[in-house]
Amino acid sequence: MLHSFNVEILVTKDYHYYINQDYELVNEKSDFYNYILLTEAYKQAKFNQDIMYFESRTARGLNNLNGLIHAIQNQQLVKIEYMSFYNNESEYREIVVEPYALKEFKYRWYLLANDRNNQEFHIHAYGLDRMKNLDIKNSTFKKQEYSVSGAYQHAFGIESPENRKPEKIRLKFDPQQGKYIKSLPIHQSQKVIEEAADFLIIELNLIPSYAFYQEIFSMMDRVEVLSPASVKVEVKRIYERCLGVYSAEA
Repeated sequence: MLHSFNVEILVTKDYHYYINQDYELVNEKSDFYNYILLTEAYKQAKFNQDIMYFESRTARGLNNLNGLIHAIQNQQLVKIEYMSFYNNESEYREIVVEPYALKEFKYRWYLLANDRNNQEFHIHAYGLDRMKNLDIKNSTFKKQEYSVSGAYQHAFGIESPENRKPEKIRLKFDPQQGKYIKSLPIHQSQKVIEEAADFLIIELNLIPSYAFYQEIFSMMDRVEVLSPASVKVEVKRIYERCLGVYSAEA
């Protein structure tokens, strides 16, 4: 029997891990459970480095996680020096933020926070790999009504699309890629519409973002956008731009 993060994990004689049925995990906690299993497996293999291999690329800024968790729990203001990649900034700027939560996406962790200097409340994602000189203030702030799970329910990636409605997007995969998609869904809203020997069709209910199109392109010609027309047009437009990059070499 093991205890990790206040969750009881039972271990069988053949080293299979499973969670005690007395602990109920709702959907949004399932990923947390997976992290626990990974942690326990790593503990078992830590003295033999030839057993588990992790991606060599890791995000910077993870050393700030504990401090930020403390600030979030105690509703303390945080001063950071930050340089935005999205805005193509070349120098760090000092900002004071109200921290609300931490979110992970593709090897990177982000602080979801409201800039203290903004006149209107707006949650922005600040990459931990783009901040330095973290300073947790003694001053506190009053939290606004904000649901992270609600804000990101139909999002893909780290962007929180405000005032946009999700779209039902249907994608068609070849049979091999379809197996990967079923074993690791693209999005929490994913559901299988039709499956045959030579294809798989799924439906997603999300707001298409830059990160979503990157995901589509990562599967190249093994995926086809069936609907809606707006997403098909955008995929075609980006593909044409990609071809333009190499057209001069032809």
